[in-house]
Amino acid sequence: MKHLIGLIGTTALTAVFAIVLSSGIAFGDEQPDERKAGNAFKDARMEFEKQQRQQRWEFEDNLMNQERQFQDQLQKERREFELKYEADLQNASDPSAREALQNSRREQEKVWRTKRNEQRATRDAERKAFRQKMEAERKAFREKMETERKALREQRETERKAQRAAPKE
Repeated sequence: MKHLIGLIGTTALTAVFAIVLSSGIAFGDEQPDERKAGNAFKDARMEFEKQQRQQRWEFEDNLMNQERQFQDQLQKERREFELKYEADLQNASDPSAREALQNSRREQEKVWRTKRNEQRATRDAERKAFRQKMEAERKAFREKMETERKALREQRETERKAQRAAPKE
């Protein structure tokens, strides 16, 4: 029982000591405001990164859905063409008709290849534009945070100069 009471007392004392240390009251800590400002900047950066990550995930999900829809549509077209091609091939009796069907199939393959290449190029362009937009947002955020930090430093410096210049009583 004594050990339990001692343990509870030690835990409570540790918690109080941690609170005093984090508040900046102990040991002549004169910079709790600077630490709070630093934590605020860190929290703002973490929140910004979280939003950027969420935007990136949403963008990639949308891109994957578009790609899936495109592939499904292409596969549907291909199935329909193959069914029609097989039926026409069975009905074609002379070699010139078969040759014409094979040529139409080659042409259709070229069309599908062109569609895939255009889709890939479009997707790559969207990714590039998204990356540039995100980089511009990151740069603007960094500049904004740096400007705020600089203003805060200048404000603290003027306050310190004012305190030093003030007559001591």
